[in-house]
Amino acid sequence: MLVRVYRNIPRNCLTVAHIGDDDNWKVAHYSNSVLLADVEMVVIEAKRFDYLRSGRVNLHAWLEGQLVAADTFALDDAEAPRSDIVENRFPWVPEADVVADVARDCTAVGYNPDRARFFYEKETMDAIESAPLTLAEAPAKCFAFAPDDVPADVALDQLLKEAA
Repeated sequence: MLVRVYRNIPRNCLTVAHIGDDDNWKVAHYSNSVLLADVEMVVIEAKRFDYLRSGRVNLHAWLEGQLVAADTFALDDAEAPRSDIVENRFPWVPEADVVADVARDCTAVGYNPDRARFFYEKETMDAIESAPLTLAEAPAKCFAFAPDDVPADVALDQLLKEAA
């Protein structure tokens, strides 16, 4: 399932949005950790400039890719979005924990609209536009990695097959 994942600053979590029946993006889920495949790192430059001019936070950058797994975010708000599709089809299973542990040792990705107009490798500040796999963690951690980075004994293929 194609999703957009972005930092939700007021709730200190990640928001997962998907395309709804009316072909518009709809918030489906809040999460602390999300695994994505075939990821594009998107920055809308005009909205970034709006932020820079006004200083008001707006949605102008996100990760877009195929959802592999998402954990649930415990909210006291009973009206918080809950997606049965996300919770049932893409649960955070033990294999996702193993993949996440591996990802944390891979390329750390950053985004700061005051510093750059793109997502970047934190170590080198080189632009990064896409990644085969990405782990995003609230409030603001992101790691890019490839299937080859994951040990062979981990059921990554099964996770990716279920995501397709």
